[in-house]
Amino acid sequence: MSAITYINLPATFLEDNLWVYPLGVLNMVAYTKSLGHQAHFLDLAPLGNYCSTREELEQEIRKVVSEIDTEWIGVSAVTPQYDLLKMIPEFTTRKLIAGGVHPSLYPDEVMLMGYSAVVSGAGEGSIEQILSSRVNRHSPVHFLGRLGIIPIDDLPFPDRTLVQHYRGPAPVMAGRGCPFRCTFCAQVAGKYVMRSPERVAEELAQIDSKDVIFYDDTLTASPSWLTRLHDCIKAAGINKCFRCSTRADKITDRVAETLASMGFQEVCIGVESGSQKILDALNKRTTPAQNADAIRILKRHGLSVKAFIMVGSPGESDETMGETYDWITENQPDKIGLYIFRPLPGCDIYEHPERYDIKFEKYDFSGMFYGGHREEMEAHVSTSALSRNAITTWYRTFLTTFST
Repeated sequence: MSAITYINLPATFLEDNLWVYPLGVLNMVAYTKSLGHQAHFLDLAPLGNYCSTREELEQEIRKVVSEIDTEWIGVSAVTPQYDLLKMIPEFTTRKLIAGGVHPSLYPDEVMLMGYSAVVSGAGEGSIEQILSSRVNRHSPVHFLGRLGIIPIDDLPFPDRTLVQHYRGPAPVMAGRGCPFRCTFCAQVAGKYVMRSPERVAEELAQIDSKDVIFYDDTLTASPSWLTRLHDCIKAAGINKCFRCSTRADKITDRVAETLASMGFQEVCIGVESGSQKILDALNKRTTPAQNADAIRILKRHGLSVKAFIMVGSPGESDETMGETYDWITENQPDKIGLYIFRPLPGCDIYEHPERYDIKFEKYDFSGMFYGGHREEMEAHVSTSALSRNAITTWYRTFLTTFST
């Protein structure tokens, strides 16, 4: 049997690295152990909070990574962690596995960084093959991690005993993937598949935290599945405060009533824009009216609503920005998750910008924020009607006007 240490990299693009713990890495630790291998977890996220400079952060990472003595080291990274992903091979001579969104999209480039193996897709689908192989940095191999060969309900629960000091809600994934195809989203999770409600409820019953957040993009995609989860939660006597994300066209009075009965406190809606022109460019397949209706329905059932809003999408203009501004003013979501649009590798807008009214520099991974550091955000895109500076100015107007 092999031994591997999984690393959770700092997320310097977030304001608080200790808000929600890394569910994906903990999944891999638990699954690797279930195969009979030794699996350890090294959480470097706290360094993102406590290191005051980039130099100090790099020094601390070098120190702890160089001391790892397992045969293998596993590293998961999203695109904003590109620089840290690139550094790890410089700090150790151990055999390295890279996984996560960025390696899934750029396996050849990541192998050239000095990784022995790169996984595209679900790590569970290839980790056994990797650990039993003879790959090294001189002959790196790209593995396709297909989860379909493993029934999703057979996967063990993440090992939450390995994390501490995290302040936010406990994360849970009810499934993998997403059934929709928005042009700004990179589809790397593979086929959309949901766990059984019974299995999800079993995991929820084992979580100590009172607050739980579902990480699924569209938890309410199937009303019948949601009803079954409701019944399982009630039967198990689970009493928690939940929050989730979904789409406006997947909210009805029945769905909202079910969520409220289960203990949901907040529902996040991917509104994105108050302009139909922008929603069409994003292939959201929703309308401003549907987004408004979803807010009214959820509030009617006592649920708090957070609207995710992006400014600077393809085709953005002063007119479409104004429509979004007016939509927020008229519909008054309880919270706003405000972002400047930046196409991520793997999404259709990034891969085919010529199809859209947008300009940006490809392969520039600097300053890519998913959230946090909101006052520092600046536009990295422009449209035919708005420059980068103009989009940034609109963003700051939204930021100062609406509570985020």
